[in-house]
Amino acid sequence: MMTEILGTDVFLFLPFTWSADVISWIAITFNGIGLTESQVAFFGTILQFDLLVSTLLAGVFSVVVLGLTLGAAGRVFTITAGARTQRIITVGKENSILRIVRKLTSDSFGALLVVNMKDYFRKAQNLSKMFYGVILAIVLPLIMTLFTDFGADKDLVQIISMFGMMFAMVGAFPFVGTGFLESKDQLWIIQSAPRGASRFVKARLVMALIADVLLALIVVVGMTFILGLGAVDALLLLGYGLMVVIGSSMVAIGVTARNPNYEDTKSPAHQANMTMAIMIPMATLIGSLLFFAFLAINDLEAVLESMIGPLDYQVLFALTGPTILLSVGCIFAISGIRKLSSPDA
Repeated sequence: MMTEILGTDVFLFLPFTWSADVISWIAITFNGIGLTESQVAFFGTILQFDLLVSTLLAGVFSVVVLGLTLGAAGRVFTITAGARTQRIITVGKENSILRIVRKLTSDSFGALLVVNMKDYFRKAQNLSKMFYGVILAIVLPLIMTLFTDFGADKDLVQIISMFGMMFAMVGAFPFVGTGFLESKDQLWIIQSAPRGASRFVKARLVMALIADVLLALIVVVGMTFILGLGAVDALLLLGYGLMVVIGSSMVAIGVTARNPNYEDTKSPAHQANMTMAIMIPMATLIGSLLFFAFLAINDLEAVLESMIGPLDYQVLFALTGPTILLSVGCIFAISGIRKLSSPDA
């Protein structure tokens, strides 16, 4: 799909192709066998870029990445040896999104929500987790389209069955484990406020909801472009994706609230949270698929379809998993609030 639109091999634009071409040209040129000019020309038609161009592209890419890494190192990593060596970072005025949130929620909950958004979105590790989840959700349809016959001839139900669980990764991965509570001191401050734990978790849920809308939109746009979906199918996929992403985020925040790991990525609590937050949404969606597979195997699918109609049956098939996931997410969120409010949290 992408190759047809661009009119060339899309892999020529990927940096790892340039490095592989350099290695290939070195093997072709210095192989010791003595290839003929026609054989070398044949390899040239396959690789398309010659040794000089491939080396130049790989070198420029390496220099650019090295420069960006050195430039970002001073901002991402800091070394503190005492009060005199600490840097004071001043933050400019709030962006338009934060100002809109303040206007819509002008009470104390709005201030807590804005603080949560600032605390979460200004940490590079949280943004990298969001980026990682989105890339995972887009790469699978891309691979399926490039290397199989899966494409625009598939209907929306088949696409949901194949890629629906990727939305669970997008919703769960960014909000589980780190980025919730930094220390027990912060937890004690939250618990000392009236309904502090409840308001804190609810602010996290609203913050995740705002992020989920953007993440789901990016994934759906990517899938629409890759799979060649129509406008109606894209909107329906967006609705399905929002339900799965929001439900998965609720599960992730609830799991982390029940067992906070305080930014310790090597603790057993962090590993358990990561596993539960990702496996529970996926198990819910897989369980829904297995249920309808059971109906089809036992010839109950036709009976149910004749009772409610083919269209309503497809709607039931698509919405059963996300609806159950949203219910499970609500249960985990409420359980997390109660656990975080208890003195022994």
